[in-house]
Amino acid sequence: MSKSKFQVIIVGGSIGGLTLAHCLRKARIDHIVLEKSSSPAPQIGASIGILPNGARVLDQLQLYDDIEGHIEPLSTATIGLPDGFSFSSSYPKIITQRFGFPIAFLDRQKLLEILYRSYPDHSKIRLGEKVTAIESTHDGATVITATGTVYRGHLVVGSDGVHSTVRQEIWSASERFGLVSQQERSSLTVEFRCIFGISTAIKGLNVGEQVNALFNGLTIVTIHGKGGRVYWFVIQKLGKKYTYPNCPRYTKRDMSVVAEELRNIQFYRGITFGKLWESRESASMTVLEENTLKTWYRNRLVLLGDSVHKMTPNIGQGANMAIEDAAALTNLLRRLLKIPGSSLPSNSQIEMLLHQYRELRYQRVQSIYRSSRFLVRFQARDGLLNVLLSRYYAPYAKDLPADMASKTIADGVMCDFLPPPKRSGDGWESYRTNGQTWGWRAQAAMYSLILAVLYAWIIRAPLDYLFSIPGKDIRGKLIIAFNEWLQLPNDKLAIVKEVVDHLHTASLLIDDIQDASRIRRGRTVAHDESLFGVAQTINAANYAYFLQQERLNEFGDPRAFHVFTQALLDLHRGQGMDLYWRDAVVCPTEEEYIRMVIYKTGGLFQLAVELMQIQSTTNTDFSGLVELLGMIFQIRDDYMNLQSGLYAEKKGLMEDLTEGKFSFPVIHSIHAAPENTELVDILKQRSEDQAVKIRAVQYMESTGSFRYCRETLGRLTERARSHVQELETFLGPNKGIHRILDLLDVQPPSERSCG
Repeated sequence: MSKSKFQVIIVGGSIGGLTLAHCLRKARIDHIVLEKSSSPAPQIGASIGILPNGARVLDQLQLYDDIEGHIEPLSTATIGLPDGFSFSSSYPKIITQRFGFPIAFLDRQKLLEILYRSYPDHSKIRLGEKVTAIESTHDGATVITATGTVYRGHLVVGSDGVHSTVRQEIWSASERFGLVSQQERSSLTVEFRCIFGISTAIKGLNVGEQVNALFNGLTIVTIHGKGGRVYWFVIQKLGKKYTYPNCPRYTKRDMSVVAEELRNIQFYRGITFGKLWESRESASMTVLEENTLKTWYRNRLVLLGDSVHKMTPNIGQGANMAIEDAAALTNLLRRLLKIPGSSLPSNSQIEMLLHQYRELRYQRVQSIYRSSRFLVRFQARDGLLNVLLSRYYAPYAKDLPADMASKTIADGVMCDFLPPPKRSGDGWESYRTNGQTWGWRAQAAMYSLILAVLYAWIIRAPLDYLFSIPGKDIRGKLIIAFNEWLQLPNDKLAIVKEVVDHLHTASLLIDDIQDASRIRRGRTVAHDESLFGVAQTINAANYAYFLQQERLNEFGDPRAFHVFTQALLDLHRGQGMDLYWRDAVVCPTEEEYIRMVIYKTGGLFQLAVELMQIQSTTNTDFSGLVELLGMIFQIRDDYMNLQSGLYAEKKGLMEDLTEGKFSFPVIHSIHAAPENTELVDILKQRSEDQAVKIRAVQYMESTGSFRYCRETLGRLTERARSHVQELETFLGPNKGIHRILDLLDVQPPSERSCG
C-alpha cells in the first residue's frame, strides 16, 4: 500500500470532525467520516461561539466567508448583578480590533450545514453509520458500524463528543495494561446543568450585544445575533457533585418544569426569562461535564474535541478548541507523511506523532479549561470570593477581560501548510504567551487584588446582606409607574433606582439599630453581633449615602445634588421626630404624625420623582400625589404590623409595640380615650410578651382604631385615585400607579383570605 493511501477514519461528524475532514482534504490525506445521525446538521437548539482563534482556521479552509453571512459581531457585553447593579464592557469590540476577527455566535446547526455543504465529496461523509466496535490491528484499526459495514484505516480519530465510543475503546485497551486508572475514568465531573436555546427577536435585546445576568447559583446569558435572533443559555449550580456517567439526564418535561420555576426572573431591563422561553424556536437541557483528560490516545486511536476536553459554554471556546485540535493533528500527519523515502508510518512513528499531538495540545487546552472552570463559577457567584469579585472588582477591571481573552486567543493553532488569513491584527503577536504561566509578581498582584476586594466587601457587606433579602420594593414599583409619564432613558432610570434603593436600605440599617430590632424581612438584622455588629453597620449606612452622592455625578445635572441633599435632610428630620416621641413617650397629634411621614417615608418617594423630573420634559407638579402615596404606604405599614401574620414572620410579632412606636393606630387609640393610660403604659414597657401585646391590640380594637385606619386609608386612596385620574386627562393613562394603589388596599380582617 502506498503512503498516499494512508487512511484516517473520523468517528463523529461533529464540528471538530468535519473541520478535520476539511483540513485533511487540504493536506491531501485520505479520510472518511462516520456519523451516526441520518442528518449532517440536526437541530438541538444549540448555538456555537466562533472566536478569532477558531475563525482563523476556518478562514484558511475558505469557510469563513460563508459563516460571516450568518453572524453579527458582538460589540458590547452587559453584566447584571442580583442587587440591580449592572455595568458594561466593550471587550468584544476590543477583541475584534486586536485580531481582525470578531466574537460571534450562530446556530450550531447552521455551522454543521456549512461544513457539510462546503465539503466537495459527500461520499466521504457517511451518515447513519453508528460505530459499534473498534478493533486495533498490527498496522491500523478496523471500525464496524451498526449496518455491518467494516472500515479499515491507519488511524481512528474520535470526534464523537463527551459520550465517545472511541474514548471507551482507548480506556478498555489501556486498562488491559494498567495504563489508565479508575481515577481518570471517573475524572469527568458535573456540578452544573444548562438549558440552552434559540429564540426569535425580543424587543429590548439589541443586536450585537451580550447580556450576562449573574445570580446566586444561576447565570442567564443571552447573545443577540443576526436579525435579532437570541442565543441563550441558563446555567444552574446543582445541589451535589456528580461523576460521569452517573449524573442526571433530563427530559423535555424536566426542562419545562425548570423553565416555569425561572419564568419571572428578570435578567435585563425588565425582560423576564419567561419572555425568552415563550419566544423560543428550540431548546434542550443537559448537565455540563467538565475536565481535560490525561489519556488522549492509545495504539492507533486518538481523541479530539469534547471527547477528551469538556468545558462549559461560558468561555465560548469549546468548538474553537476542537477546530484547533483538527489543525494541529493535520499539521503533524502531513509532516510525517511527507518524509522522503518512507512507506506507511510504523506503529512507533504513529505513537510518536500522537505523543507530540497530546503534548502540543494538552497545556493549552488545560489552561483554557481552567479559565472556563473559573468563569462558570464566577458567573454563578459560587462561593464568597466569586460574589466579591463580581460586585467589587469586575465592574472596575477596565480592559482586563479583553486582555485575558486575548491571551487565550493569541496562542491558537493554525494550519501551518496553508497561507495565513489576510485579515489580522497586532494582537496575535502582542498577546502570545507561548504557554508561559503567571510568574510570582502576577500571583502577588492577584493576592493584593483579592485583599483589596475583601476590604471593599467588608465596607458595604451589611448593605449587600440586606439587598440579598427581597423586600416589598414599593419604591421600585413607584419609579417604574411614574416613568410611564416621565419616560426617562434606561441609563438615567437605573441611576434613580440605585440611589433610592441605597438610601432606603441604609435608612433601614440605621432604623433597626435605633429600634433595637431583631428581625428584618424574616432574617436576623445586619447589626446583630453574629453578623456585622453595630459599628460596621452604621459605617456601611453612612458609606451608602456618600456613595450615591458620588453616583449622581453620572446624572449630568447639578440640580440632582440639591434634591438629594433635601431628601437626606427630610429623612433625618422625620426620623428625629419619630425617635423623640418614642424615647420621651410623647404622643403626637395626627397632624404631627402626617408631617413626620411626609418627611420620612414620603421623602424618598419625593426624591425618586424629583430626580426623574430633572431628566424629563414633563413639568407637572406631582408632589400632592406623592405625599398621598407616602401616607397610604406608611399608615398601611403601621396597620399591617399589628394585624398581619405575614408581618409577624417578616419583622416580628407586633414589633412596633416592642419598639414603643407611636404608630397611626396607637396615636388614634390614645387620643380616643386620653384619660386611659393603659396603652401608654404598655408602650413604656417595650414588652416582648405576646399576651401583653395582644391586650394592647384588643384595646385598640375597642377604641375603633383599626377601623379608623381602614377608613383613613380608604379616604386617602380615593383622593389618590382622583388625583391620578386628573393627571391622566393630560398625561395619558398610568396603569402602574393604579396597580400600586390596588396593592396597598387593605381589607377588614373578616374579608381577608385565610390562605
